[in-house]
Parts: sequence; structure tokens; C-alpha cells
Amino acid sequence: MIEKHDFNFANQKVSISYAGFLTSLIALGSPVIAPVIGYLLDRFKRNEDFIIVIGIFLALLFVFLPRSGNDMVMAMAIGLVAGGAPVCVFGLVPKYVSMEETGTGLGVLRFGENMGTLFGPFCLGLTYDLTGDYFHEFLVVAIFALISSICALILKIHILELNPLAVNLN
Repeated sequence: MIEKHDFNFANQKVSISYAGFLTSLIALGSPVIAPVIGYLLDRFKRNEDFIIVIGIFLALLFVFLPRSGNDMVMAMAIGLVAGGAPVCVFGLVPKYVSMEETGTGLGVLRFGENMGTLFGPFCLGLTYDLTGDYFHEFLVVAIFALISSICALILKIHILELNPLAVNLN
């Protein structure tokens, strides 16, 4: 039976409603930051660089969230930083895929997104089952954020190897 304070958020016992509120703050960042990131991407065309920076910032936020004293500020910060990631990633499609293959490119991205949605909760639940500590779940999310930064860096290096003049296009 769930008691009033039987829910954990970042390893702290909190009420279910407060944990839900904190989680909703993460979703609040996207409508705020996504248009700003979209404008910056249109202006500077540096999707890979934005992904690298977002991944690093997210990793740091997820590592420090369980140790922070202010869950609300950390949840809002994660929402603001993470809200720009989809804009950057989906903005890569017209950059690297021809107009005739845009649907395929978007389909591949959605496939990857849905695989994360499918396996992410399982991986985090398995992590908790193995460790009994929520900090390790946040660490797993931080590792995935860093992997996204590494993938963006590899993409950027690969494109520069194929076309050294591409530095002006990025």
C-alpha cells in the first residue's frame, strides 16, 4: 500500500503529488526553450555543437540532481536544457538527407526515439533493482546524455572528413 510519503524523487522521500509536480517541471522547459533553440539553429546552423553542449549539460544536471538541495530548480533546469534536444536532432534531417528521403530520415529518428521510450524505463528499473539506489538511475541517464554528445561529435568529425569545407556549412 502506498503511504503519503512513499515516493522517491532523486533519492528523497516526497509525496506523490510533489514528485509528479517536479516531473512536470521537466516537461515545462520544452515549450519555453524549443522556439529559441530553433531560431538559433536557423541562424547559426550548428546542430551538432548544440547537441554536444546539451548532452554535457544534461549529464552534469542528472549527476548533481540527487545531491542538490533544490529539486525544483534542478527539474526546471533539466527541462530547459532537454527541451532543445529534439529541435537540434530533428533539425539534422534536412541537413544530411535529401528532400526525397526526408520521410525516411524522420522515420529513423522516430524509431530511435521510440526505442528509448520502450527500453529506457526498463533499463532504469533494472538499474534500481540491481542497486537499490536512485542515484544510479540518474547516472545511467547521464551516461546516455554523454553518448548523445559523443554521437554528435562523431557525426561532425565524419562530415568534416568527407568535406573539409563543411566547416562553413555547420
